[in-house]
Amino acid sequence: MVGKSKSPEFNFEDGMAYFDAVKVALQDTEPEKYQEFVRIFIDYTANRFGFETLSASLQELLRDHANLCHGSNVLLPFRLQTAIPPEASAEFHINKVVGRSVPPAVAVPTMDDATSYLNAVKEAFHDEPAKYMEITKLLTDLKARRINAASVIARMEELLKDHLNLLLGFCVFLSPTRRFITKLKARFLGDGSQVVDSVLQILRMHSEGNKSKDEASQEVRALIQGHEDLLMELSEIFSDP
Repeated sequence: MVGKSKSPEFNFEDGMAYFDAVKVALQDTEPEKYQEFVRIFIDYTANRFGFETLSASLQELLRDHANLCHGSNVLLPFRLQTAIPPEASAEFHINKVVGRSVPPAVAVPTMDDATSYLNAVKEAFHDEPAKYMEITKLLTDLKARRINAASVIARMEELLKDHLNLLLGFCVFLSPTRRFITKLKARFLGDGSQVVDSVLQILRMHSEGNKSKDEASQEVRALIQGHEDLLMELSEIFSDP
């Protein structure tokens, strides 16, 4: 996870866990620093700079958070990774990076966030203008309520399946439940699809009143044990009255 020694290219599972760790560590206590972290990564995904600038920017921004500095290794090629002191290696597991077990409140995305995200999408699909136009149309139709959220999310998941960084960014604009489900689908691809099906069935039964909150929470937790970031997302869903 965050303390792994090699990350030759971006790994969605580790990257998502790292983003959640940064959110937990900074969003409540240093919101401006957290927003700067988001902006740095959006600029990177939009190809405005490369790994070297990403590494330098993160090291400068997170210099007072040694665990998060080392955790950024999951985003970088091996040649740019920082060394983790041997005596502290166990400290940088994702559970330690997070630092607490309860999830933070999720900030409401701003118009600047939406604009930055669309700019990143435009950059990523600069050689596929038809896909970019489809994405913008989907979001416009959703805002105008010409299409339901479930249809938009399903199509966005398909369009962004080869751009997992953008899919992760898209999750910021979703409700807690839809964000959890989208991340769950991205995590359990292929052979893990039965986990997704089981979780969706449990959540559906809960929404229909056929399972209590505690029962549904316990059953889903059993299915996603070992995925701390998803467990935090789940806690956010079931923490609502």
